[in-house]
This record gives sequence, C-alpha cells and structure tokens, in this order.
Amino acid sequence: MFCDTIDKSSSRNIVYVLHHPQSDHVYIGKSTKGLKRPHAHGLPSSMSRYAHLPRTKWIKSLRERGLDPEVAVLEECAAPEDLSE
Repeated sequence: MFCDTIDKSSSRNIVYVLHHPQSDHVYIGKSTKGLKRPHAHGLPSSMSRYAHLPRTKWIKSLRERGLDPEVAVLEECAAPEDLSE
C-alpha cells in the first residue's frame, strides 16, 4: 500500500532508501521515527549489534572504501499503519 504524500516537516512515518553513491544498489526501509532510523543504521552501536545483517555488511563495505550511503525519503505517511505493505 502506498501512502499519500504529506507535509515533510511534520512526518515521522516514512519509507526511505539508502542508496549506494556510485551504483544502483539500494536498501529500502520504513520508519516511525523519521530520518532517525535510516541514519542510525550507520552508528557504531547498530553496526556492532546487527553485524550479521546484509544491510550492515553493505554499509561496512562502503565505509571501507571511504563512502556512506545516501539517504532519501521515498514516501511519507500520516499514520504508522499506512506504512504496511
């Protein structure tokens, strides 16, 4: 299900993408905490706790090459339940 676009300044419920800065590789996620969640994927505590996940391995491989994924909001939703697929 796609959500309606709403005012960006008020939305905490988003569908986001982490995009490889030099290729078409992407990770798509959803958040009820706005941009805090996508940015948290790269924090040391998250990288350690979720080291087994492909997303974390991908971010680590980017960082080993001096890169970071770019973050973009794909969709914004008025309510958390609108984030359902």
